[in-house]
Amino acid sequence: MKVIVERTSLLGNEEKPIDEAVFVNRTLHYQDRRNVSSMEEAKTNFWYNEFISSGTNHREENGYIVRDCEREESVWEVEIESLNDILSIFKKYGDIIIMESAYSEYDFKIEIYDTYRE
Repeated sequence: MKVIVERTSLLGNEEKPIDEAVFVNRTLHYQDRRNVSSMEEAKTNFWYNEFISSGTNHREENGYIVRDCEREESVWEVEIESLNDILSIFKKYGDIIIMESAYSEYDFKIEIYDTYRE
């Protein structure tokens, strides 16, 4: 499977995060969730008109309002076929963070944690 790979010290930068990464530009899909429980409540917020005017499948879901969105995005990705591939990245580059991807095309992303960011 292909996963997004980033490096903490390069967040927001197009520099290659690891040797194995490939730069791709594609249409990616994500869900925009807002912290209001109903469309009626959302209508009282300044961002409602923008929210409702773009994206698709606007809905209430699990205590949030949600819309499906897509955008052209450039990301670095790496092929992961096994746990050993993840361990190889860890051994070569140091600490990593594995987290859920915001994009439905990727199951997760790997961040090379090479500097403090909290």
